[in-house]
Amino acid sequence: MIKSYAMDVEIFPNLFSVTFVNIDDYLKVFADCKDEKGNVLALPDKLSVAEIKQRLDKIDYKIFWISDKDDSMLLPLVSFINDMETKYVIKTEDDGSITQTSVSTHLFGFNNQGYDDLMIKAFMMKFNRFDNSKYLINKLKEFNDKIISLQNDKEAFYQDKEVELIRKYRLPYTTVDVQKIFALDAAAKIVDKDTGERKNVPKSLKQTSINLRWHELLDFTLPPIEEEERDAYWNKRDNYRGMSLDELNMLITNDFDRYVLPKYINDMLYYNKNDVFLVCEIVRQKIDEIILRYSISNAFKINCLCSSRANIADKLTTKFYSDMSGLNKHEFKDGRTERTCLSFKKIIFPHIQFKTKELQDMLEEMKKVKIYRTNKDSFTKEITFYGTTYTLATGGIHSVDSPRICKSNDEFVYLHHDYTSYYPSIDIAYHVCPAHLYDGVFNKMLLFFRDTRIKCKHTKDSEGYVIKGVPNKIAAEALKIVINSIYGKFGSEKFWLYDRFAQMQTTINGQLMTMTLIEALELNGIHVISANTDGIVIKLPRNKFDTYKQITDEWNEYNKMSADYEVYDVIISRDINNYVDVQEDGTIEYKGDFDPKQYIKDLKKGYDMPIVAIAVCNYFIKGIPVMDTLRNHNNILDFCKTQNIGRQFKVVYSVVENGVEKEIESQRHVRYYVSNRGVILRKKHVVTGDSAVLASGSKVKLLNSLDDLPIEERNIDYTYYYNEAYKLIDPVKLGISPNQKGNKANGTVSGKVLLKKYSHQYNSLFDEN
Repeated sequence: MIKSYAMDVEIFPNLFSVTFVNIDDYLKVFADCKDEKGNVLALPDKLSVAEIKQRLDKIDYKIFWISDKDDSMLLPLVSFINDMETKYVIKTEDDGSITQTSVSTHLFGFNNQGYDDLMIKAFMMKFNRFDNSKYLINKLKEFNDKIISLQNDKEAFYQDKEVELIRKYRLPYTTVDVQKIFALDAAAKIVDKDTGERKNVPKSLKQTSINLRWHELLDFTLPPIEEEERDAYWNKRDNYRGMSLDELNMLITNDFDRYVLPKYINDMLYYNKNDVFLVCEIVRQKIDEIILRYSISNAFKINCLCSSRANIADKLTTKFYSDMSGLNKHEFKDGRTERTCLSFKKIIFPHIQFKTKELQDMLEEMKKVKIYRTNKDSFTKEITFYGTTYTLATGGIHSVDSPRICKSNDEFVYLHHDYTSYYPSIDIAYHVCPAHLYDGVFNKMLLFFRDTRIKCKHTKDSEGYVIKGVPNKIAAEALKIVINSIYGKFGSEKFWLYDRFAQMQTTINGQLMTMTLIEALELNGIHVISANTDGIVIKLPRNKFDTYKQITDEWNEYNKMSADYEVYDVIISRDINNYVDVQEDGTIEYKGDFDPKQYIKDLKKGYDMPIVAIAVCNYFIKGIPVMDTLRNHNNILDFCKTQNIGRQFKVVYSVVENGVEKEIESQRHVRYYVSNRGVILRKKHVVTGDSAVLASGSKVKLLNSLDDLPIEERNIDYTYYYNEAYKLIDPVKLGISPNQKGNKANGTVSGKVLLKKYSHQYNSLFDEN
């Protein structure tokens, strides 16, 4: 049996606190927050704010805090943590039989691997070494400051003697880090202007809470320092003695470096508990991802409870290659094959041939290519064939799609020809393998991944588990993660599959083989309108379905591939990465800006007024006017926007009081909607004072704390959202890409200029007939 808690640690110069919330209890309390299909809903989508708060008050939680003047909770905290040690509980059943059950505790947190666990370890090592809690808290605060100062310097972090000693302390519980699971520690990447190095940018728990549609977006902020707090600094810190209030407020800008006065403790603990509830909510809304990791860990005997999908792929690939080769991972994990020059003539498979001169010329031209790197700028080839433009590059093929609506009718259908595990199948069929590995073992491993995944995908659990102990749906998902990562790892210098020749064999041949299929279809009167690494979309005359099947079956056999297909009723696309489609069976698929739920499907995504995507899809699929959707929608969260604001900025707005303009500082993480009455938000650089408006300078209402105000009283600026919706609709209806560049020499203007000029100018006086 596993007891599950969410936890969070906070430390100040005079206070240390740890909050625990019972996750099992949390899940039971909100078990009914689902739609009619059983899909998990965000709490405000099911309950009022008042109901949410009432239920939260009922959930089992424990808060421990120690100050420099009160250590009454110190030993209870030590006891609570020690009690998490795995133990056996003896139970007498009704029939008199005795059973023995193992009980362990798992603690869920946000970056608890990188911070909270270390602070708990430091606390457990030091709690009994001081006569006074003041000195204990001082030591914990010093260690906290060290962790933070070293967080961007891994080498210094792991070489620090104190950190090394504390890291070795064995905790009695198992850690589950949701920040790592959803790769929120690397939500984005930036390029360092000085070094050119790509660095990971994490996404904070507060920013993630907006994706969860959490009702309380709460930053911890203290009011300006006043006399009582100043006296505490004068009495306890020699370097602050004698400073004025203004000097102290200018010097101590981080609230977590301030003394928490007794009157602020309850506010701090409420903030802390709110953060822990957020961890519980991540688990509730993304429970399938959590179950996936437990199932994989149990089935394959690897610990991936804190692993992102990419990290799961690394661990499983390493395990299976070790098992199948009989080698210990230390015998191959440092292997790499370096390449100085990659010649496409050696890379391209000999069986690839074309019938048309333009593609034959393209092939001969590509055989002369030599590259020295495999980034996206190393090789790019653009070719237009039968009216569709394709870009071939080191990463794969994609077509240059114009905005359009493609609707099936009585004469033809739009069909997606979907490759089955395309890149892995290429590696299997043509024995693509890093030069430093055993070809037979590697090929056998890939074959196992692919075939077992397909079997799991098509086997019901009632027919038995394909992989012992793992539900077939979960097993299929786990193997999908692994198999789709392989070709990417060929290009990763940090992984033992690294061989860029193998990477280019996969991607270059994959797109050339796709071009052979495109050629065969076009020569038989079947037009290809779009292509990417997953497959192609064709405009298929209904009387040529047998021709399509014959061509693709022959292509599959010749190239040792396989594929499925799905028929579309309609495809509405702005480009290849932003579209909505309706399949023949009624299934609706969304991608990019057309997806109202992209913010929860991928927590790394930003949250930006889902109502726009809802209105656009209603307009195209259901024929509902945009303004009707906007005015009939009653969930204010769908109108909300947010923006990730760096620590170098603060968020401000101006108000007029008694005829004088006054600047107000908001919390840095803000959620807001555009309103007819409100304030203009700005992000202001804390050093230079430079500022820029948010929401294009529109008036907004802050909604950091959600309330139950009726939508009719929100005073929403519907015109703003109407115009934002038409920024998606206009390109599709006009067939003009917003990315189209202007050229003064040719007298052409950009797509943005054309869209602004011709917006809404596509409604005819007559119907299509």
